[in-house]
Amino acid sequence: MLAVTLVHLPATGEAFVCELALPAGCCAGDAVRAAGFAAAYPQVDWMAPGNLGVFGRRVTPATPLRSGDRVEIYRALLREPMQARRARAALQAGSRAGKPGAR
Repeated sequence: MLAVTLVHLPATGEAFVCELALPAGCCAGDAVRAAGFAAAYPQVDWMAPGNLGVFGRRVTPATPLRSGDRVEIYRALLREPMQARRARAALQAGSRAGKPGAR
């Protein structure tokens, strides 16, 4: 038996964590199905390329698992990381503009 953890963090901040005991030879897709993830989050397309990972490394649903693996289901980015960084920098620059000693 394989001891596997399935994890998904929806945008609401709650966590879907499921500890599973799967037969040897199972793959990442089997873990998602065994956890009942599709019923809990039907809006998430976990089969899409790039939406599954094991310990932060992207995998396909057919990737074989080993005991102790953490299968992660990723959600779409709300904003590109570079755009988010630029927006934060602009906010910080704007808040410093009215303070004495601002550049």
